[in-house]
Amino acid sequence: MKVCKFGGTSVGTVERMKHVATLIKDATPKIVVLSATAGTTNHLEEIAANLFNREIEQAHDRITRLEFQFIEFANGLLTDEKLKREAIDYILDRFQQLWKFTKDSFTSVEEKEVLAQGELISTALMHFYLRELKVPNVLLCAFDFMRIGPDNEPDLEYIEQKLREQLACHPGINLFITQGFICKNAYNETDNLKRGGSDYTASLIRKINTGSCSEIKSTLRFEEIIFSHFRRDLHHTIVAGIGNNISKCFCSMGIGPYRTFNKCRSSFRTKRLSAIADKIICLGNRSHLKGRTHNNGLYY
Repeated sequence: MKVCKFGGTSVGTVERMKHVATLIKDATPKIVVLSATAGTTNHLEEIAANLFNREIEQAHDRITRLEFQFIEFANGLLTDEKLKREAIDYILDRFQQLWKFTKDSFTSVEEKEVLAQGELISTALMHFYLRELKVPNVLLCAFDFMRIGPDNEPDLEYIEQKLREQLACHPGINLFITQGFICKNAYNETDNLKRGGSDYTASLIRKINTGSCSEIKSTLRFEEIIFSHFRRDLHHTIVAGIGNNISKCFCSMGIGPYRTFNKCRSSFRTKRLSAIADKIICLGNRSHLKGRTHNNGLYY
């Protein structure tokens, strides 16, 4: 099964979301991972900051503007009145989650719930639009299968088991839509995979669909590849600036916990960074670990 990931810019306007739908609506079995529409996560972070600081008036204003923005998006995307009503009702329901935080206490747990709304709404909108096109599809909620453990690493056995269970519930369906970035943690609280998490979600799903968790764990660890190939380059200023995305994606494709790599993040000379990043990509190509870009999305 193919795994396709589309970022926020790719679904950031009605026209772009419609274009993504044309790319994924063929009969090839696939799981499509979507980010929140462009700018949404930043907007939600601002709302969360207002709520933390109990700046309720500012939070009200930002929530209202974002709510109307999504309703306008749904009106532009859909023409079928019944589906449009369903979509708007769903949007209003998601925003009820935000409005309740203006009245209740607000902690880091609630912050994760606020940030999750962007992916939940973008995937729902794509689901409704595909239904309007008469394209059979299932909206899989990432909360039902994506989980991190107490160490904040992906719980691979759980993810594999729950994802396979979810897919088995829909025989004959070739197209599945799900959220990137969001997940549950070991305490069943809403959590996320941090910035770049949608790429991480897609690469985890891709690996699970092409091999078992035992195969994932048996492959080389990311830090072993880095230090065996780049020991000279990393003598004084250890890997940094290549960023969370490369480390997370390589980890999920079988090279070990990304947090080991992230421990080493520090200042890094631009020329060295560029050269090392190129070498890492070459290694990935030789190991068949790199996704290939396709128009607005990343296919694994």
